Amino acid sequence: MAVLILIGLDRRPAISDYWSMSPEFYTAWYHSMFPRQRFQDIYHSMLQAGDKDAEGKDKIEPFMDLLLGKFRGAFYPFQELSIDEMVIGFKGRWQFKQFKASKPSKYHIKTFGLCDSSTGYVMNILTYFGANTSYDPEADADSGAAVRIFDTLLTCVDRGHKIYADRYYTTRALVDHLLKKKHHYTSTLMLNRKSFPPQLKNLSLQHRQLRWFLHENSDVLCAAFRDKKAKKPVVLVSTDAQVDTTQVKDVDKPTVIHDYNSHMNGCDLLDQKVTYYLVFSRKSVKWWKKLFFWMMEITQVNAFILYTLTRTDAQKKIGLKKFKLMLSRQQQRWQRQQ
Repeated sequence: MAVLILIGLDRRPAISDYWSMSPEFYTAWYHSMFPRQRFQDIYHSMLQAGDKDAEGKDKIEPFMDLLLGKFRGAFYPFQELSIDEMVIGFKGRWQFKQFKASKPSKYHIKTFGLCDSSTGYVMNILTYFGANTSYDPEADADSGAAVRIFDTLLTCVDRGHKIYADRYYTTRALVDHLLKKKHHYTSTLMLNRKSFPPQLKNLSLQHRQLRWFLHENSDVLCAAFRDKKAKKPVVLVSTDAQVDTTQVKDVDKPTVIHDYNSHMNGCDLLDQKVTYYLVFSRKSVKWWKKLFFWMMEITQVNAFILYTLTRTDAQKKIGLKKFKLMLSRQQQRWQRQQ
């Protein structure tokens, strides 16, 4: 693990370059940790992170569940949570591989993540395995994909949270379900979704104009706003909003939109941090190995978040790079003591 952490910090074209004797590449530290062949034998002979006879999702899911249990035991999130897709680039052969041209990694492994909005701390992850996806067994199979995803991800938190998501998930069935679960929900909206104000479908707004729509049950508020340079208005749905505006850079914007922009970025914040010094971007023919190294990167980022939260302003805080170096040295010392 110490070597893998350093490999993420010290990017080189090939694994063998870390043990190169060339003056341009030579680093004595790697030679003192492992002979090159020994490291490569371990690195390439990893078959799965679960039982040796495991197949399919059982190769990696028990390991992921073990880590997720540790994450939840170490930290309980603040009130605002975000749910979004988190993807891992993968071009190898795998039946559940996804393609989406708008993603940074067009070919990818798709997961759904639950993160604390303010810190980016990962609380739960659901990996997509088609019909074999491990949804919560108590979730209604006929309730729709969005409800099943949210039910599964939210099993680790109590009621009363404010959930932020994007328009991919937003349906009236999901809104009603979260209201029953005593969670608030705020999200953007596809204008063709049923059971929302019909005026939204042909909505036309001038620049800096806003409009409000209250559902007939008075439990959902829709806010539509068109910014100065926007080609079309943005529409948000919320079960925890008021007809109110907030001044942002001398512009009066709906408060619900300002809150959404502030709290929706939990998963994006995590995605940003794990790509700084990543190991899982290296090519691999094994899909599960991508998930394994991605989870190890998330583990380090979560640990860094906890480390930062437990330091006061008077104490010296460090960056992610220095924290990873500290982890590597601790792993080194631990190994020598065994």
